[in-house]
Amino acid sequence: MEVKITTLSTFANIFNVVLLLIGITLTGVGGYIFSMTSSMGTGVNNELATTMIALLVIGSVLIVTVVVGVVGVIRKQSLIISVFLGAMVLILLGQFAVVVILFTSEASIHYYVSVGMTNTMSSYGNDKMDNAQKYYDSMDYIHKNFKCCGNWGFQEWASKNASGWEYNNASNFRMNVPDSCCITYSKGCGANMLSETNLKNPPTSTIHTEACWGKTKDTLQSWLTIAGCMALVFMFVEVMAVFINISVHKRFSDRESYQLMPKSVPIKAQ
Repeated sequence: MEVKITTLSTFANIFNVVLLLIGITLTGVGGYIFSMTSSMGTGVNNELATTMIALLVIGSVLIVTVVVGVVGVIRKQSLIISVFLGAMVLILLGQFAVVVILFTSEASIHYYVSVGMTNTMSSYGNDKMDNAQKYYDSMDYIHKNFKCCGNWGFQEWASKNASGWEYNNASNFRMNVPDSCCITYSKGCGANMLSETNLKNPPTSTIHTEACWGKTKDTLQSWLTIAGCMALVFMFVEVMAVFINISVHKRFSDRESYQLMPKSVPIKAQ
């Protein structure tokens, strides 16, 4: 029996190490996507960042739970393993909910980006608006990180879609793009980039001219797909780990019950 318990304990701790790596991965991916969506700010729906917080929390809780499980196996305590198993059930339920939200969000990413970026594009540059800086920060981040300019291309900064930009630049707004569109950033580098000559022959060596909408949508969609598939696959591994730890728990529980049994006292011969 001791050999079986030792073998099961070894398998359990191997799976627990795998769970630890899963927890670290979920935390890392959730943290990265949260950082990216938070930096995009008004350019995307805030629900995406909230979902990433949930994934990050699940990964962090999983790491702590695995430590509890490893301690329970090493110390051969069924009570500690019971706590580990209860926590794993809650983690699996939470993770399943996050997977559903991730795939739902992926299907709705077209809407999130369209609404967010249209609003950001129209508000960018209007210093009279409340929290005007957040629109600057969001669009500038998207320009710089996705190497693009404008929702549908750099020419859009000369259209009524950029009503805030028109307000800020008055009569010369049709000549300028935001400095964050520049390939090499410097203050005022976006001036006169919407001249008639540049509109006919886009200045690709000076500014990014591609549309931001497609790049933003594709990047978010890819990361949401990766996160959703990863979390779903990890759930199967976690379920296997739970069943192995259930077996270990049963062996430890039986052993503890056996040790608590009263010892028979030998009867002396008359």
